[in-house]
Amino acid sequence: MVGKLLEEKSFPRGAPEFKPVEPTTPTNAPKAAVKKKEKDLFSNKEQKVSKKKKNKKKDKTQKSLFDVSTVATLSYSQLSEGQVLLGFVSQVLEFELKISLPGHLVGTVPITNISTAYTTRLRDAADATEGQDSDELPSLNSLYSEGDMVATAVVSVSKSDNRYSVILSLAPVRVMGGRLAGVGEICTAGVESKEDHGHIMDIGSNTVRGFVPSKAMSKMGEVEVGKVMWCLVTRVEAGVRSLTPVPGKVWGQECSNPSVHNLYPGTKVRGKVEGVLRNGLKVSLKDGLVGYVHIDQLKDQMDLVEGYTVGSEVEARVLYITPTINNVMLTLRDTRQKDLFKGVQAGQLLEKAIVEKTHSNFLVLKLGPGQFGLVTARNMKEGKEVMKNVKKKFKVGSTVTARVLALDYCGGVAVCSLQKSLLAGVQRLDQLTVGQLLSVTVKSWVTAGLLVTVGHNVTGLVPRLFLSDVQLTHPERKYLPGDKLSAKVLRLNPANRQLHLTTKPILVKEEFTIVKDYESAVPGTITEGVVVKLSKEGVLVQLWGDLRGWVPKSQLSTETIEYPEKLFWLGQAVKCRVTDCDPARDRVSLSLVLDTMVPMGRRERGRQVLTLGKMYTATVVKVSDEGVEVRVTHEGKQVPAMIPTQHLTDQVSLATMIASNLTVGQQLECLAWQKDVVTVLTRKKSILDNWANCPKSYDEFDVGSLVPGVVVLVKKFGVFLRVPHLEKLVLCPTRMLQDYFVEQGEGIVEVGQTLWAKVVELDRDEMKMVVSCGVESVGWGVESMGGLVGEWLQEVNTVSEWYSNKVGDLVSGKVTKVTEFGLLLDVEGVKGVATNSNLGGQVVEEGDNVAGVVIYVDHVAKVVEVSCDGGLVSRVTTRKAGQVARVGAVVKGRVVMHKTEHSISVVVISNPTNLSGMVGFLGTRKHVNDLAGLDQGDEGKEVSMVVQEITSRGEVVLVLDREVRRAREKGVKRSRTQSLSEEPRKEKVKKKKRRSEIEVEVKTSEVINTEEVEAMEIVSNEDSPDVLTLAAEVDENPEKKKMKKKKKKEKKEKNVEDATELDQDEQVITQTDKPAKLPEADPGWDFSATSVSAPAWQAASIWSDDELDDEKENEDTAEKTHLSKSEAKRRKRVEEEQAAAREQRLLDGEVAQPTTMEEFERLVVASPDSSLVWVQYMVLTMQGGELEVARGVAKRALQRINFRLEAERLNIFLAWLNLENSFGTEEAMEKVMKEALQCCDQFKVYSQVAAIYQQSGKVGEAEKTHKVMARKFNKEKEVWIKYGIFYYKNNKLNDGRFVLQRSLQSLDKRDHLEMSSKFAQIEFRYGDPERGKTMFETILSNYPRRTDLWSVYADQLVKTGDLDAARALFRRMATLDLQAKRMKFLFKKWLDFETGHGTETGVGEVRQAAQRYLEGKGGGSDLVTEGEGGIA
Repeated sequence: MVGKLLEEKSFPRGAPEFKPVEPTTPTNAPKAAVKKKEKDLFSNKEQKVSKKKKNKKKDKTQKSLFDVSTVATLSYSQLSEGQVLLGFVSQVLEFELKISLPGHLVGTVPITNISTAYTTRLRDAADATEGQDSDELPSLNSLYSEGDMVATAVVSVSKSDNRYSVILSLAPVRVMGGRLAGVGEICTAGVESKEDHGHIMDIGSNTVRGFVPSKAMSKMGEVEVGKVMWCLVTRVEAGVRSLTPVPGKVWGQECSNPSVHNLYPGTKVRGKVEGVLRNGLKVSLKDGLVGYVHIDQLKDQMDLVEGYTVGSEVEARVLYITPTINNVMLTLRDTRQKDLFKGVQAGQLLEKAIVEKTHSNFLVLKLGPGQFGLVTARNMKEGKEVMKNVKKKFKVGSTVTARVLALDYCGGVAVCSLQKSLLAGVQRLDQLTVGQLLSVTVKSWVTAGLLVTVGHNVTGLVPRLFLSDVQLTHPERKYLPGDKLSAKVLRLNPANRQLHLTTKPILVKEEFTIVKDYESAVPGTITEGVVVKLSKEGVLVQLWGDLRGWVPKSQLSTETIEYPEKLFWLGQAVKCRVTDCDPARDRVSLSLVLDTMVPMGRRERGRQVLTLGKMYTATVVKVSDEGVEVRVTHEGKQVPAMIPTQHLTDQVSLATMIASNLTVGQQLECLAWQKDVVTVLTRKKSILDNWANCPKSYDEFDVGSLVPGVVVLVKKFGVFLRVPHLEKLVLCPTRMLQDYFVEQGEGIVEVGQTLWAKVVELDRDEMKMVVSCGVESVGWGVESMGGLVGEWLQEVNTVSEWYSNKVGDLVSGKVTKVTEFGLLLDVEGVKGVATNSNLGGQVVEEGDNVAGVVIYVDHVAKVVEVSCDGGLVSRVTTRKAGQVARVGAVVKGRVVMHKTEHSISVVVISNPTNLSGMVGFLGTRKHVNDLAGLDQGDEGKEVSMVVQEITSRGEVVLVLDREVRRAREKGVKRSRTQSLSEEPRKEKVKKKKRRSEIEVEVKTSEVINTEEVEAMEIVSNEDSPDVLTLAAEVDENPEKKKMKKKKKKEKKEKNVEDATELDQDEQVITQTDKPAKLPEADPGWDFSATSVSAPAWQAASIWSDDELDDEKENEDTAEKTHLSKSEAKRRKRVEEEQAAAREQRLLDGEVAQPTTMEEFERLVVASPDSSLVWVQYMVLTMQGGELEVARGVAKRALQRINFRLEAERLNIFLAWLNLENSFGTEEAMEKVMKEALQCCDQFKVYSQVAAIYQQSGKVGEAEKTHKVMARKFNKEKEVWIKYGIFYYKNNKLNDGRFVLQRSLQSLDKRDHLEMSSKFAQIEFRYGDPERGKTMFETILSNYPRRTDLWSVYADQLVKTGDLDAARALFRRMATLDLQAKRMKFLFKKWLDFETGHGTETGVGEVRQAAQRYLEGKGGGSDLVTEGEGGIA
C-alpha cells in the first residue's frame, strides 16, 4: 500500500515527498514544504511554523507517510463497529455498565451484552412465572465493581443532538471475534457452566471451548455463571483450551513474539523508547512493531514526555490497535490500581483544587494525594466564549473551584469543569434532600407523569397523582416543554438514580413538617400527604420519601363515613396527624381528625335532603364496581345518590349480574336507606317490604324482636349490622352468627349481605343491641326455603330479555369447537357450552348439530349452558304437553346440575309419569341466613321433593321432601316445648325452679299430658340443656324415674348407634342396614379389610379398632360445644343419605337374604347400583370355590354401577382386591389395583390396600404401600399417623419415630402440634411409655394452656396403670392459672379419677385444690359440689 501511494506523484492534491520533522531531530527541509505538511497531513494547529526555522540541518533521508509527530487522541468519530478496546468500569447501574475508554470517552454495556450465558439466565428469569422455581440472577453489582479492567467491543456508535452514544459488549463472541488464543496468550472468557471437575468457558468460538479446572477456579472464590473473566491459555488441545484465571499468572505473562494478530487488549509487552513526540512516546516492539503512548497514558499524570530518554526500556500494556493503519496504542499506567478516586465522586464540588500543570488546551488539577483532575478547554469557558492565554489565566499553584463531571478510570483522572453554571446548579442526586424546594423545567410528558430537569444534568419525574390539586383530564396540554415550575422533592434514591417530585400547589406553597422516615414520624406531628389508595376500611396516604401511612375509617372524621370512596379521590392532598409509629411492623397510623379543621364529610352530610324510608324513583347515571350512581328528583332539584352493588338485591350471588345489566338512564324504584357523605338507596326486597313494620326506636325493640339487617362491618369477634330506623349499628357475635361453630365471620359473610337478626340482648340506656343470626333462632320453614328460590328466579327474569328460551327448553346447536372440557356451541346465534359431564358419552366433531336441553343461562357472560345427555333430552322431548304440577305434590327427580354460588340445583322430574321431563329448581338453603346450605350430593342423584310454587313463567320451585317433614316436626316440637322453654329464654341468667313450683305447673297444665312430658324430655335434650334439667326434676315418682331411666338407657343406645353411623362414611354400607346377615359359611377372605364393614374415610379417627375406641372415649370427655361448618354439613349429609338408602332398600324389596345365584341375578337387576348386593353375590360364588365367577361378578358390577357413584365402585374394587390378595397372584393384584387407582380416589385405594396387606401378614407389601402414600400424599396427616402405627405395631420403633421427623418436615407448621401429640399417644400404646411421657412434657412446656393436651396425657397415664404419675399430673393441673371454665373441666376429670381409682382422701384433696383455686381468684363459693357427683 505504501508503494502504491508513492507512485501516485501526479495526484492533484498531493505534495512533494518529505521527511517528517521530529522535535528531537532537527531537519533542513524547505520552509514551504514544512508549512504544507503540517496543514494537510497532520492538521496540528497547535504547532507554529516559526519553530521550524531552528532546523538548519537538512536530513536527506525520507520516511513513510504513516510516520507521525504527535500521538492522535481517540475520538468518538474514530470508533467503528467491531473495534476492540481496553476499558475500565466507571459506574455499575442496575441494568448497565458505564465504561471509561481511552481519550476520555465513555461507553455503555447493557445488561444483555455481558455474555451469552448471562443473557440466557436473564431470559429464563424473565420468563419464569410466579411461584416457579428459577435460579436467582446475580446483579451486575455482584459481578463487577468500579475500576475493573475489561475488554470491550464496539457494537454501535450513534450521534444525537451533538451527543455520541457508544454501545459496547463484553461477550467473548464479539470481543474475541473468532480469534483463538495460543499458549501463553491472554483472553476473556465467559463462565458457561459448572461441571464436576471445573468450569466450561465460552471463548467466542463455536467449535472450541475453554476449560478451567476446579483447583484454579477455587482461588477466585464464588464465580457466577455468565461472568466474563480474564484468563491465560495454559494448554491447547483439539477443541479445548485449558485456561487459568489466577490474576498473578494472567497479568504477569508477557507476550514474547508480538504481532497485530496476537496483541489482545490488556496484553503485557516490553519495548524501547524510539522517539519522544509532542504529546507522547513512540515505542519500538519486537519484530519491527511500533507502538504509541499518549501523554494521558504515562505512568503518572505529572510525568513529562521529556523525562523519557530514547533507548530506555518501558513495560506497557495494549490499549487498542487502530484499524487499517494497525498502530498499536499502549499505556504505561498500573491498570490494576482501583482506588484512584477514594473520596471523590461524580458531581462533587471541589473548592480548593490546585492547578498542577497547564497546557494550551487543558489543565491538570491536583485534587488530593495522588489524585488528579483534567479540565479541557471546552470546560473552561461559558457558551461560545473563546479561551485565550490559558497559562496566563491559570497559573501553576493557584487554587480553583471545580465540579467533578465524571471519573475516567482509563486515564486515571477526574474530568472536571470550571463553568460557573455547573458550579452553582444541582449536579448529583445526593445533593438533594426530601422536601427540598426546587425550580424545575418541563422536559416532556410520558405515561407515568411529567419529566422535568433539575439543574444541568439531573432529570426527575412528577407522577400523575402529584401534579395538581385537582384531577386533570389532559395534563399534557397544561404542562408544555420549557415551562418553569416550583416543585418539592418527594422521593429520592441516588443509588438507583430515581428522583420523584411533586408540583401540587398545596404541598409546594404551604409550610409543614416533612415526615420522611420513622425517626421523623413522631406521634402528634401534623404533616401533609396524598391519597394513593381507597378501600372500605380506610385510606392509604403517601407521605414523603418511601413512607406511607394508614388512616382507618374511624380516624377519617368525627362524622360516620361508611363510603370513603365517595368523599376522597386518588391524588387528593390531605392534612393529617401521626397517631402511631411502629417500625418493627412497618406501620404508621394517621388521623384526619384535626382541631383546626372542619370534620371531613360534615359539609357533605349536611347536603342530604332525602327522607329515610321513603320510596324514590332514581335514574342511573353511572355503573361502577362499587355501585350505581343515580340522581333523584326532589322538590325540583336533581339530588345525587348511590346504590351499592350489594343493595341491588337480597341475593348476594346476583348483585354483580344485576349491576352489569343496568343501563344509563334506566329508572329504578328505591328506598332511602342511609345518609352518609352521599345518600344510600336500597332495592333489597326484605328492607322494602318490612321497613314500615320494624320498630322505630330502642324503646319499641324487645328481646326476641326480629328485623332484617345489612352487614356493614366484619370483625373477628363479630359482625355489625345496620337495621331499619336505627342510626347505630347492632352486633352479632361470631358465636351467634350460625348455629354451628364459626371461627370468624370473614370469608363467610360479605359487606352488604342481608341477614335477619333476632334481638337477644338490649340496653336501651346505652342504646346497644346484640342480635343472633342463627337459622334456628330466626326460624325457618318451607316458605323460607321456597321463597329464596322464587326470589332468585324473579331477580333473574328481570335481566333475561336478551334470550327467549328458559331453563328446560329444548334447543339445537352447532358445534363450533371441541375442547378438553367439552363443546362450544352456536345456539340460535347465542354462545353455548356443553361440558363433558353433560354429553352423555357422545362423540361429536366440529360442524355437527346436537340437540340439548338448556340447564343454565349466564346473564353476565351471555352464555347458555346445555346438556346433551341422551336420557335427559329424550325425557324432556316426550314430556306431555299441558301438564301442570300441583302445589304440594310429592315428586321424584334427578339432579342435573348444581350451581353452588347461587345455592340452586336444577332437577328433572321422573315421577309421577305425567310430569316426567319437567325441569324444576331446587333450593339448597333453608333461609337467607343459612350460610352453609344443604348438601344435595353428586349430580345424577335421585331425590324426593315437594312442589312449593309455580311462577308466572311456569317455572317449578321445589323443596326437599325430607326438609318439609323436618319443618313440620320442628313446628310440633316447638309448640310442645314452648310453655317450658319460653320463660328461661327471656331471663338473662337462667336459674332452676324449685321442684314444688314445677309440680304445680305440671298439675295445673291442661295441655301437657304424660306422653308430651316424655316427648319434651327427648326434645329438650336436643335443644336446651336447661330445659332438660327442669324436665328431669318434674316428678319424683319412683315408677316414673324407673321409666325415665329406661328411656335414658334406650336413648343412650340410640345415641351410640347414631354416633356409629356418623363415623361411617356416606359411601360405606354398614352391617346394620343389611336386610339379613351374611351366610355363616366362611368364604375364605377377610371382610374387615374392605370398606363394607371398615370405618369410614371421613371418620373422626384414623386409628384401628382398638385405637378407635380410645378416640371415642376422648371425644366423650372433651366434646366440642360447636361444630365446624364443614363438620355440620358432613353430619347432616351422612344422616340424610343413610335414611334415603334405608328407604330405597325397602322400596327395592330387600327384605330377605337371597340364597341362590338366580335370586341374586334378580336382585342386581333391581338394584344395579348397590355395592352391597354385588359383594354378597361374590361371597355366594366363593362359597362354592368358583373364583373366576366371583371375578366375573366384580367386573359386571363395575360395568353396571353408575360411574358417578364412586363410593359404590370403590367397595367393589376393595372386595376384588381382597379376593386377589387371598387367592390370586401378585400380577392379578397389581392389575386390579392399577384399575382401581384410575377410577377411584387414590388415597382411599392406597389406604385400604395397606390395610389388606397388613391384616394378611404381608408386611413388606404394606410397607411399600405406606411409602408410596407418604410420597404422594405428604400433606395429609392421616398418612403419617397410619404409617407410624404400622411401624410401631410391627415393633420397628426407630422407623416409626423417624416417620414423625419426616412428617414434621412435610406438613404445615400448624399441624406439628397435633402430630407430636398423636405420636406421643402411639408411644404410650405401642412403644416406650417413658418416651411418651417425655414427649408430652415437652409439648406441655410449650403449650401449657392447652387443657385438651393435659387431659389426653392424663388418660394415657391412667391406661398404662401409672396411677401415681397420673395423680402427680393432676396436682400440677390444679396449679394452672386458667379460666374457671377450663379449670372446672380439669377438676372434674381429677375427681372422676379419684372416684374410680383413689380413696376418699383423694376426693377431699380435689375439693381442697378447687377451693384454693377459687380463693386465689377471689371466688366465694365451692367449685366442687356433691349434687350430681361433679363440678357445679
